[in-house]
Amino acid sequence: MDVQRIRSPTMKVKRGEVEKRYAALMEKELQVRDAVGWE
Repeated sequence: MDVQRIRSPTMKVKRGEVEKRYAALMEKELQVRDAVGWE
């Protein structure tokens, strides 16, 4: 479980990529909500 995650560096990198993409999506979503809210 957790041990496998720590042992596998590629998984860590992949997870970091996913988190970056997710953060970017959340940022876009917030910007869209702000734009809609001001209308």
